[in-house]
Parts: sequence; C-alpha cells; structure tokens
Amino acid sequence: MLLMMTLPKSFMKHIADRMACGLAIILRASYHYFESANEWGFMGDTLDMLANYASARVFVFDGIASTVEYALPNADLEESKSSVNSEDDRPPMSKEATGALARILTRFVLGFYQGEMSLTVPAMLCLEKLYRNKVDLLLQAEAAKVIKEGKDAVSVDPLIAAPDQDFWQNMAVAVYSVCRSPDPEVSRHGLECYQRIILTTAVDQIPDEKWIAILYLMVNKQPPVVADMSRGNTFSALEQLLLAVVPDLSHRSDNTDDLMDLIGQTAALARENLRQGRRGSVTPLFEKTLTSVTNLSNHLMTDERKGEAEFCRWASETLLAELEKVGAAGASTKNQAATKPAVASHASQPSPDDDEEEDEESVTEGDEAGDDEESMTETEEEAD
Repeated sequence: MLLMMTLPKSFMKHIADRMACGLAIILRASYHYFESANEWGFMGDTLDMLANYASARVFVFDGIASTVEYALPNADLEESKSSVNSEDDRPPMSKEATGALARILTRFVLGFYQGEMSLTVPAMLCLEKLYRNKVDLLLQAEAAKVIKEGKDAVSVDPLIAAPDQDFWQNMAVAVYSVCRSPDPEVSRHGLECYQRIILTTAVDQIPDEKWIAILYLMVNKQPPVVADMSRGNTFSALEQLLLAVVPDLSHRSDNTDDLMDLIGQTAALARENLRQGRRGSVTPLFEKTLTSVTNLSNHLMTDERKGEAEFCRWASETLLAELEKVGAAGASTKNQAATKPAVASHASQPSPDDDEEEDEESVTEGDEAGDDEESMTETEEEAD
C-alpha cells in the first residue's frame, strides 16, 4: 500500500476506483484491527487521497458510511444516552478511528473534494454519529479515571457535554455550512442537526471565545436573500444561539464589545431580511425573521434568562427598533410589558382632581406622540 501511494497521479487516476473499493472492504471488515494512531493516520490519509478522484469518491464514502453504521448501530440521532455498543458483540470504534474518519466526513460535508456536494447530508449524519461516539468514549474514560482514584463518578448527560471542544467547533462549522445550502431540503436537515448538537450543548462546556467565534461565523456567512428558506433557517439558528448563550456571556465584561457588535450585525441582518422579504408580498423569510426577532427581543428581557440587565435591555431595544421600522413591533412591545412586574396589585379609585390631571397629561402625551411620529417619518425618509 505504501508503494502504491508513491505512484504518479497520471497513473493513480486509472486505478483509484479499484483501490478505493478494496480499501472500503478492508475498512468495513477489519476496522477493529487498526489500533494505533499511526495506523489510523495512514488509513485516513489513504482514503483522503483517493477521495480526490471522482471515480473513487463514492467507494470511499460508502466504505466509511457502512463502517460507521455497523460499528455504531445504536447511535441514533434522537437517542441521548450511550451510543457506544453495549448490547451486542460488535467491536467498538476507537477514538483514533473516530478522529480519522471524522476528518474525511467533515471534508465531504464542506464540499472539499472538487466541490462535490451530493453527499453532504448523509456525510453529516454519519459525522454526527462519530461525534456522539467520541463524546461517550471520553466521558466513560473520565468516569473510569475518577473511580480509579477512589472517588464517586458524577453522571454527565452526553447531550450537553463537550469534552472535545475542538471536535465540537469543527462540528459546528460543518453543520452550519449545511444550514447555508441554497437547497431548502438540505438546509432543513442542517438546521435539525444544528439544533441536536450545537443548541443542546451547555454554555459552560465551551469557552466564551469559541461561542463568539461561531456567532461571528453565522453572522458573516449567510445565504443570499433570494434563497429565502435557507436564509430564514440560518437567521433562526442565529437567533436561537444568541438567546442560548448571550445572557451568560453578557456577565463577563471582556465579551461586551464583541456581543454589542454581534447584536448590531444581527439587527442589520434582520433589517435586510425584513426589507427583502416584503417586496411584492410577505415571504417566509419575512415571517421567520419577524418571529425570530420578536422572540429574541422579548426573551432577553425575561428574568429566567438572567443576563446582564443593562446589556440585555439595550440589545432588546436595538432589535425592537428594526421591527418598529416595518410597523411590526406591537406584539413584541406588549410581550415585553407583560414580562415586567406589576407596580401594584390594587389600584385606588381616582378623584375628580386626578381626572383633570390625567386629561392634561394625555394632551401632553399626544403632543409628544405627534413629535415622535414626525421624528420617525424623518428617520424613514433618511433611510430611504
């Protein structure tokens, strides 16, 4: 095999498909005989090299996919506990094997091999199984280490844990790239996988800088607005992640500048989505953006999120302002008001003098409202 790797490319392209087919058979039948990191490094490098040839690519993927499906039959997408084989005699897949195969599957997801995107979704689903397997293996190893030290092992939910933070970040990048696909069905699969992996991960499992890096990726890498379903999916994913992590991150002053920038860019994205989604008729992009911005603006103000109060208030108002520009802030404003604590449980009966004062105040408020409307009109004219 090492000798064949040295053959010139002009010759390799004629035999790559047969090499890949043979290696796929070896991989499926004998994956458990490869043990060391060097052995899996060689196997991974060989598969990676062969995947660059169009005639061999499908054999490489089939070999990896069939091996993953056989070795990890219980790593179903909806199961949350122990995806490692426990009820049959199938040889387990090691951490080294997981890492080598995950590297190639990630490249399939990202279209690394000559822009080939036809295997994006099946590659992503296999990659998800490998990720779950790696998490389980690392958690089991950590539990065994604790027990060996004479301590009581603490049960950890593998759905929220991320013991390999670099693997998690690679997964986030790969899965989000599927969300960005202009194909609505592919984008939907990507969003579902994103929700299963990224959104279920506990905030304290990932360093702040990695969360912020993923958020910047999502803000800066959006599908074109003409792909309204995909654009709506990625904006919804961004809103959900902001809501999940911003309250925690906002308590650390080192994150303030980045979070303010991210909220500002999110508001700009919302503005573009709302403007484009309302041309001619209301599109799914407009509706999904409206729902996402309303949800994020409202929930940042709720006590259950426990974010830094001043920052969350500013973020909520910044997002709400984009809804006001299209006349869609009513529901958000009412929901925000409903989340605020009541000032008093019982109101006293007003006196006649109070009525006169209230009339005077209402006149003043009416004048101020007129001024606000003029100001809004001037702002809209400037924007136009």
